[in-house]
Amino acid sequence: MIRRFPVLFFVLFLAASGLAYELFMHRATALVNELWFDHVECRLVEDRATLKPLPGVRLFGLYRPELPWDFVRYYTLSDSLQIKPRIVSWYQSWGEGMDHEFKSEAVEKALDKGLTPMVTWEPWLTSFKGHEKDSSGNLAGVISGDFDPYIRRWARAVARVHKPIFLRPMHEMGNPWYSWTMPHGNTPEMIAESWRHIVRIFREEGAKNAAFVWTPHIAADTLAWPGNDWVDWVGLDIFNYGTMAEKGKWLDFAGLTAPMLSAVESYGKPVMLAEVGSSAAGGDRRDWWIDAFKQLPRFPQVRALVIFDNPACSNTTGIPVDWGFTQTPGILQSLAPLAPGAGFPSAR
Repeated sequence: MIRRFPVLFFVLFLAASGLAYELFMHRATALVNELWFDHVECRLVEDRATLKPLPGVRLFGLYRPELPWDFVRYYTLSDSLQIKPRIVSWYQSWGEGMDHEFKSEAVEKALDKGLTPMVTWEPWLTSFKGHEKDSSGNLAGVISGDFDPYIRRWARAVARVHKPIFLRPMHEMGNPWYSWTMPHGNTPEMIAESWRHIVRIFREEGAKNAAFVWTPHIAADTLAWPGNDWVDWVGLDIFNYGTMAEKGKWLDFAGLTAPMLSAVESYGKPVMLAEVGSSAAGGDRRDWWIDAFKQLPRFPQVRALVIFDNPACSNTTGIPVDWGFTQTPGILQSLAPLAPGAGFPSAR
């Protein structure tokens, strides 16, 4: 027993030493990474202001369900329209697990192609443990800091890609489809403060490459305006539901766009039409888009347009809606001659 004690003591000593070494190395590595991020990574981040195009020029973008992994249809469309593509749009929800983390690989691949990602970042907070039943009024948790670690991970990941991207959190804050909106009990003040909270964290983490796009659903959403210092672009979602709408009326591009522009023009921000689509219910979708390209020069404050090309979608009541663009007969041939006049740079 006397002989075994020194051996046991020695084994315990080695184990404790190994554990101490592991803890030291882990802490040292974390400290080095922290210093590297603060003093090297953050200095490489480009400013988001470079995203604003020259006067008279509009950025062209597209949303497709297969993006950001498959770009075949994206390039087919831009080549057919003879438009130089710039914005690639996709959607991500908040939550736990890798599916909800920032897609650094996809973003970097898009940037390498000369494209600018736009991520619509949806705070479905019920995806977090402890918030499964919190379907209304849930922005209080954002304001109080419950989700700060998650937001900070995103901010740091965005900073590490260095180049500017568009980030569109909490879009359409008056749309009952979404739980972060006013119809779900979130006041305009809560929405505005949540927005500022998110932007503040990104600034603290050095993500000056994140261009924040504030996107109302209706004119009344301007009650939730967070202030000019907290917004880079204003986004508008323009959809013609045609006879599927509540009033069952076919609405042209200018009739939908002009009232929303009037509601936000006092902010003086560049405007992006972040989702644009027309159904084929009650009219000719090809003619609608031809008119849209012709009408765009009327709205010089619109600096970007992103086509919402999703044939398998649904409205707020769950009714299927076809927003298909690329499969509309004759649309690409009809729009190609109109693209230069609409302010889109040529791909040739």
